[in-house]
Amino acid sequence: MTHEFQVGSPVPFHFFQVSPDGNYAVLFFTLMGNGHEILVKDLKQDCMVPVFFQNVDDSIAFDKQFGFYYSQLDPTGRSATLKHH
Repeated sequence: MTHEFQVGSPVPFHFFQVSPDGNYAVLFFTLMGNGHEILVKDLKQDCMVPVFFQNVDDSIAFDKQFGFYYSQLDPTGRSATLKHH
């Protein structure tokens, strides 16, 4: 997966979670300070999905279709808003 995106400086990989159907992987990267960045990979097509989430909590919950819920953090690092993608 590392050949698919480049960053200016190293961003520590935190963990990943695969959707229940095995079609997608949600990748978490640790940000400096509070929060994480999320990238999504389509495992069937072997490509990155053009979505990018910043400053989120390190947990997600998949729904029955390929959607997932995540928490957007406020500037103090607290979970502020539950969002769905």
